[in-house]
Amino acid sequence: MTDQMSSIFNTEYKTKSGYVAIVGRPNSGKSTLLNALLGSDLQIVSEKAQTTRWNTHGILTDDIGNQMIFIDTPGIHRAKVGGVNEAMVGQATQALKDDPTVIWYLVDPNSSLFHEQPVIDQLNALGGLVPLALVLNKTDLGLNTSWIERELAPVLKLKSQAFQISALNKSGVEELRAWSLEQLPLGPQYYNDPEQISDKPMKFFIGEAIREQVLGQLSDELPYSTAVLVEKVSEATKPMHVSASICVERESQKGILIGAKGAKIKSIGIMSRKKIEKLMDGQIHLELKVKVIPGWTKNKKELQKLGWVIQ
Repeated sequence: MTDQMSSIFNTEYKTKSGYVAIVGRPNSGKSTLLNALLGSDLQIVSEKAQTTRWNTHGILTDDIGNQMIFIDTPGIHRAKVGGVNEAMVGQATQALKDDPTVIWYLVDPNSSLFHEQPVIDQLNALGGLVPLALVLNKTDLGLNTSWIERELAPVLKLKSQAFQISALNKSGVEELRAWSLEQLPLGPQYYNDPEQISDKPMKFFIGEAIREQVLGQLSDELPYSTAVLVEKVSEATKPMHVSASICVERESQKGILIGAKGAKIKSIGIMSRKKIEKLMDGQIHLELKVKVIPGWTKNKKELQKLGWVIQ
């Protein structure tokens, strides 16, 4: 399409719209940033790495109708071939392949070039002219950031605009949003309801609310061997009935998750129910079970059943 044709095509639109892919290594603060932008606890956050497992769209429509669709992605890292980690990295890679309008590359100042290299490789492979924001997050920690200019910036082939922010206290976030809005073209609203903040179904957020408690209440590696399967949401009953299973790989993990006399699963259920009731703005009855699916983290068929799109 020529520039003249593009100009004519865009005259029918008075507002801007586009997709912003948020990428980075695990635990760089992508979900915290999305929550800050939307003013909502849309995404679960945790000190544990690889908390985000799926690409999630967050929708921000401003007062005059400009619409930014943010794609929060799993952390890009050196994942072993096959299994859940490769599936997560595949999600982030797909977000970049889908031609986002703008890309935000979040960097934790406590990281290093070695850990950032998988992200840089993905960005350099694009070879295009997508506007890129190099976003130094967690500036509230006051860490040394000189290595980013000295080591990281020279190996990043895409031209970038640098920002320093703290997603946790929202400093610098408005400047980043305003610059990104300038990069968007005139275009249609992809979602008609200005109050809508995500395209995911309620089942997804119910499952994430439960997984948030699993991450928070279980230590060591067990949370990474768990997944949540929301089997039924019955809106016809009062209160609403939700049935879900927390899936683990081994019988020994099932015992840890249930806890002595069922104390752990009960605690997870109570806190999950409170979060879900806040999301649903009403009471629910939560039926929570534990299911053993041997080796699910490395089984493609089981991964697909649990929601992953395997490339």
